[in-house]
Amino acid sequence: YTLSFHLNLLLTMGNAHKVSSQGSKSKSYGPCNEIEMDLRLLHVDQLKFKFVYVNRHPKLIVFERAPRYGDDPVVCIDLVYDTNVAERQINIVRFRGKTWSDVQRTMTEEGTRIYDLQKALGEVLTWCMQYQDDNKYYNQSSNNCRKFMLELCAFIDVTFPDQYYLEDQWYRFNHALSKNQSGSFKTNE
Repeated sequence: YTLSFHLNLLLTMGNAHKVSSQGSKSKSYGPCNEIEMDLRLLHVDQLKFKFVYVNRHPKLIVFERAPRYGDDPVVCIDLVYDTNVAERQINIVRFRGKTWSDVQRTMTEEGTRIYDLQKALGEVLTWCMQYQDDNKYYNQSSNNCRKFMLELCAFIDVTFPDQYYLEDQWYRFNHALSKNQSGSFKTNE
C-alpha cells in the first residue's frame, strides 16, 4: 500500500464519526456530555478490551469478561465530532457505558483478539479528558478518530491492530507542520 492510498482511505471514511450534540457545553469550547464518570467498571481491577468498528470507525470496548449476552456491560471509547458547529468541528471523546447489544446494533466489524488492560480504567478516563482538552478541533486528515485511537493505544501500551504503515509518523508530521504554520503568522509586538 502506498501513502496516497492510506491518505485517500482516511479522507473517505464515511460519516460514522459524526455526532450531533445538543446537550451541555463546557465553558471553553464545546460538548462535554459524552464522558461518563459513574460507571461500575471504573471500580474493577482486572479489565480486558478489544476493538470494534462502525464502517471503519474504530472503537475500543472495555469489559470485565468477554461480552456474550445483550445486557453485558461494556465501556465504549472513541472520538467523534460535533456536526452542529459550522466554522470548526469540535472533537468529542466518548467514554460511555453501554450494553453489548447496544454495541452490536451498530458494529460492522469486531476484532477477534482480547487484550488485558494494563492501566486502570480511571487512568484511561483521565487521559481521555486531557486528550479532548488538548485536541479541541477535528481535522479529517490530521486530527481524527484514527489519531485518537493510535494515541490511546500508545497510552495503554498496545499497538493499534488496524494501524497503517507509518500512520503514526504521518500524524506527528502534520502536527509539527500545523504548529510551524501557526507560529509563522505571529507578529512581534
